Amino acid sequence: MPTRCSATSSPRPKASARASRNPASCSGILTRLVLAPGAQHDIERLTDFLIEQETHAATATARVLIDGLAILRKHPLIGREAEAGLRELVISRGRSGYVALYRYDVAADTALILAIRHQREGGYE
Repeated sequence: MPTRCSATSSPRPKASARASRNPASCSGILTRLVLAPGAQHDIERLTDFLIEQETHAATATARVLIDGLAILRKHPLIGREAEAGLRELVISRGRSGYVALYRYDVAADTALILAIRHQREGGYE
């Protein structure tokens, strides 16, 4: 089983200390991203809402969401801590943005995206 890095992989002590807290911070192996059915539905719901206004905005928003989630491949612990061991990733879009709820499984090195909502929405479905 390949490892991301070891404490000796970086000549700088601060970098290796950071890597031991967040193994995904080392280059090489990327965290696996998995969209739960609810998160896939949320992307469709958010883009469907925009299609009614402007098709281009819906396409751009889908791209922003996918690109925003991609940061989790290298930095799975970047999101703020939420309840019950979950994390939230804020994805900026203009003056507002979106929030993705996810769980990072360290052992499996997998980020499971559970839900996505607009920042102005009250909660997750």
